[in-house]
Amino acid sequence: MRKLILLRGAQGCGKTTLVKDYQPLVVSFDSFRELHAPAIPTLDGDTSLVLSTGAQKKSVQAALGAAEERMALGMSVVVDNMNLRVKDQADWVRLAEKYQYEVLLVDVQGDITDEELLRRNRTRGNKRIEEALLLDFAAVGRERNLHPDVREISRDQLHAEIVARTEWVDLNGFNRVVVIGDIHSCADALKQATERELSDGGPIAWVFLGDLFDRGPDAARVFQHVRQELGHYGDAVFFIEGNHETNMRCAILQDATFSKDTLKSREDIHAKGFSDSDILELLNSTRPFLRFRFAGKRFFACHGGVDRRTVEGARDLHLMPDHFFIHGISDRGRTYRKRSTYEHVGEFLAGDDSEVTQLHGHRNGGFDDERLPEDTVPGIYNLEQGVEEGGHLALAVIDRTGNITVRRYTERADEHRAEEPKARNLSEELAAHPDIHAKDLGNGITAYNFTRDAFRRGRWDKLSTSARGLFMRGDKVVARGYEKFFNLGERNGFTREQVLEEFEYPVLVKSKVNGFLMIVAAVDGKLVYYTKGGPTPYAKAGQKAFEWFYEPHLRQDLARLLTQLNVSLTFEVVLNNDPHIVAESEGVHFLDAIVNDLQFRLANAEALHAIEGIVGWGAQSLAQRAENRDELAFWLDHFMESKDEGAVFTDAAGRWTKVKSQHYLRIKSMRSALLRVATGTGETLGSRFTAEESVLRESGVWDDLPDYLEKTPSGQMALRIPDIVEDADL
Repeated sequence: MRKLILLRGAQGCGKTTLVKDYQPLVVSFDSFRELHAPAIPTLDGDTSLVLSTGAQKKSVQAALGAAEERMALGMSVVVDNMNLRVKDQADWVRLAEKYQYEVLLVDVQGDITDEELLRRNRTRGNKRIEEALLLDFAAVGRERNLHPDVREISRDQLHAEIVARTEWVDLNGFNRVVVIGDIHSCADALKQATERELSDGGPIAWVFLGDLFDRGPDAARVFQHVRQELGHYGDAVFFIEGNHETNMRCAILQDATFSKDTLKSREDIHAKGFSDSDILELLNSTRPFLRFRFAGKRFFACHGGVDRRTVEGARDLHLMPDHFFIHGISDRGRTYRKRSTYEHVGEFLAGDDSEVTQLHGHRNGGFDDERLPEDTVPGIYNLEQGVEEGGHLALAVIDRTGNITVRRYTERADEHRAEEPKARNLSEELAAHPDIHAKDLGNGITAYNFTRDAFRRGRWDKLSTSARGLFMRGDKVVARGYEKFFNLGERNGFTREQVLEEFEYPVLVKSKVNGFLMIVAAVDGKLVYYTKGGPTPYAKAGQKAFEWFYEPHLRQDLARLLTQLNVSLTFEVVLNNDPHIVAESEGVHFLDAIVNDLQFRLANAEALHAIEGIVGWGAQSLAQRAENRDELAFWLDHFMESKDEGAVFTDAAGRWTKVKSQHYLRIKSMRSALLRVATGTGETLGSRFTAEESVLRESGVWDDLPDYLEKTPSGQMALRIPDIVEDADL
């Protein structure tokens, strides 16, 4: 597995010095503090950083963000920070779980005395801290706290752990080495290949170059074959990670966007009785590359194909991210944008005088290029041959003399292909899911939603993201809201740069109304009104507003149309007695029409037009359109800086993200503390909101907070925040 290495110890114990030879891997919190805070003179003749609470928080967030971005690329990360408490280490354990890293810890402080730490502290310039504070940290460091999911290693073991996956592997104990190119769910071609090789006898080392799944007809049988039929060969089987293995990991852990091909592969594997844990076990056995010796020669195998200097070990391989080996070397523009070059570049990868033979897959020409034979370029074997598109599965078989024979197998239909996949009982699968709770609404209808724990811990998969306001009768969806999607920059969501680089145009920009979500569907020919939790008090209040806005004959027409189209409608409902953050006029605002299916998708344009004939134009029809990067950047910045709640961005490929304004997020984060003061259960807003509390006190609003209380449809008390913001000029 990839490694996340924590250094433990108080300031001045030597953490930075210990890892000075691994700087590309190091995320130093001190470096980010120095970026956020200038140094100015102090009375002791030295200097100190001007590190306010805000600057400290931003420094920590920036360091965490830098570490996560590196982990998303599959890079080993060394964390140069104190990491003294179990709680500090737990934050890294959660991040490691998201990216499937092993967490290690080196106790750098050890038995260094207080006197020595104080002496070193006096030489640390603007990083010098108060001596009493240093002694406190040192005392905690001597407790040697260790999180149960963290493995402690010694200083002497550090280098071996970092370079473990880069060492040459000796395969001379085998009779031959079989290197298999991109399989892409073509189980029959794989079966032919392995049966042919096994028939020749002798111990075989198997090397899979990645892209086991997606695109082809039978991901499940490929999984079964490599796990069960080849799995018992143990150390004789080497799996290299391809970009489709990365996609599968993302689909399971929800780290990023994933393709429909990957979702289908995952569902096919599930249908054969395997779990996500089974799939992750295989994925976590992969490596970014394999350097091996065999028959007096040296070989380098990876998925994407890399340059000659890397192959021959002229670069420090342990300092490179897995992304480089998975996607291969590329031109500068695509590299900068985290993309691949698929064109023929074999001549740039090695030459006929190379001492190392490279074997790779992944690329063999762009969209309009013909594939070249496996051994077109001396010293290179390109085993991507498009088996899933009518080409062939390519194997490079290396014998005891070091000679390489290329063997080719095409995908063909066989008796197994005719088997019908086992039908899934969705209602049972949803009910058994640990991160989904079910609620019986009567009339045979069950409401599904993700659990609070799933939300808090960020545990998402295809079912839990779909089970958000999902209403089913047996295995049939009768009403549904939006699947879970994420705010810009939120964990599991898109970054601003990803939106600008990856979203396809045109991008719809729909301003958000600040109310509550209501779902309207037709069940047994009659309209039903739900919030994400079902027929709640809010749903009843929304129904009352809906029936005030839409006369009985319109509701009857709508029920018939929704039954015919098999869709649900979403509305944002604003009520005078349901105050939110942003002032809005009371009303029922049509948002979208969603097909009643587990797979989330919006209704087509024809259906939407028919619905709008009854309920009026929705947010989709009223959306702005960003046609290029500059326009998209404008709207992102506009809504982040506005006083509105924000907006929803939907690209042409159906990807979604939400943008919340900084004003909205700030006021929302203060709301709970403000409510406690208004109801007499709190006395202050806390240190985060001292500036806002001063404004409220000076304006006189502070003393009148109870006058801003309102009873909501659920019977809870809430504050009329828009009135407070206006009266206090927040």
